[in-house]
Amino acid sequence: MKYRHRLPWIVLLLALMAVVLVVRDFLGTAPERIDEVTSPAGTAGDPKAKVRRTPSEKEARSQPVEKTSTPAPPSRPQTPLYGIVVDSTDTPVAAASLELIENRVKGTHMSRPDQRGIWDTLRTRTMAQTHSGDDGRFAFDIADEGRFTLVARHPRLGDSRVFVQIPRPQPLRVVLRLGRRLPGRVIDRATDVGIPGATISGLVGVQDGKGGFDMVGVLKAVSGEDGSFDFPLPDIGRNHSLT
Repeated sequence: MKYRHRLPWIVLLLALMAVVLVVRDFLGTAPERIDEVTSPAGTAGDPKAKVRRTPSEKEARSQPVEKTSTPAPPSRPQTPLYGIVVDSTDTPVAAASLELIENRVKGTHMSRPDQRGIWDTLRTRTMAQTHSGDDGRFAFDIADEGRFTLVARHPRLGDSRVFVQIPRPQPLRVVLRLGRRLPGRVIDRATDVGIPGATISGLVGVQDGKGGFDMVGVLKAVSGEDGSFDFPLPDIGRNHSLT
């Protein structure tokens, strides 16, 4: 009977120990919240089934965002333009300079030299430049397509201009020969005295078969001390005009 007054304390101590064991056992077997949680539905028969936990909005903002680079647009394929430069005897010409020119003439017929704006609508752009080799051969790599003018120049043989349609699967043959020349003189009408240093320009074209002309090139010259000038005409065959 002497231990009866201690019985409540013993029961309380045992209850506390039981609570501690239960809490420790629960904490030791609880799943980690960071990586995985037990699947709530659809896996009732499989206690080991687990799914990924959806991160909270705060966690999503704190995670680094993977940067993706925009892919570069595909480059246009290069179209080869190749050929040979020869003289009038069919001998290859070395060290000839070649220039591929894009011509743009809009809204004006070259058969109307009196029409204002013919100079304003003329646009030229050099697309590529190269030189012929010892065997007279040359090659370009062009990404554009369309109609262009190929100008071949040589200090002894003059120049030649030919139309080129790109793409062109066949090799191009450019013939350099001394073409005709157009001499002239700039004078003061009142005194008939030559005017030196005057700039003379002209447009060279060929008939396009539709009643107009296709522009081949622009000729420029500067008058000498006595007002005289000399235009080397490109070898473009017949039916050409100079405006």
